[in-house]
Amino acid sequence: MQTTTVYHIFSNSIDLFEHDLNKAKSKFNALLNKYGTARLYEEKWGDKDSLDPISEDCIMSEGDFPC
Repeated sequence: MQTTTVYHIFSNSIDLFEHDLNKAKSKFNALLNKYGTARLYEEKWGDKDSLDPISEDCIMSEGDFPC
């Protein structure tokens, strides 16, 4: 099965998605600077119609857990 990697960046009711890790880190830092908290997860997806990723790992985390 072929998988796709998606980076999920979130903070305070804002969810952003990127396929490029450098862009994801840039968005993570922007949210962290604005809200003081942010999370960046690496998600592996298989079937494009699936509602759940095959795996997800938190790769960057700063501040309190966002709302």
